[in-house]
Amino acid sequence: YLNAANEILTRGNMHLTLLQDTITGKCDEIIQLEETILNFLQRRVGNDDTFRPACVFVNENAMAERMSRNEVGKIVTSVALRIEVTYSTNKRFAEKLKNGGNRQT
Repeated sequence: YLNAANEILTRGNMHLTLLQDTITGKCDEIIQLEETILNFLQRRVGNDDTFRPACVFVNENAMAERMSRNEVGKIVTSVALRIEVTYSTNKRFAEKLKNGGNRQT
């Protein structure tokens, strides 16, 4: 939950490339991917004093798939995704970033 007195929402993009078969783009598959990415980020990125990942959105219009052969001639598929991430950012941390990280708050 967002604490409006101490937090703001910020947004950014990340790119993820997966070595796997094609992503069909079905709703259930996209939701499962978003939940997996959000869970991963929440466990490994930020903290209460900086920022916390709050929401992940896979942009279905920003997917690319490539098929190529590996060193033994087998077909390898990779899928590249653009993912929008919304963060709950501590206002003090955001102000520190805005000031170049040099100001004590």
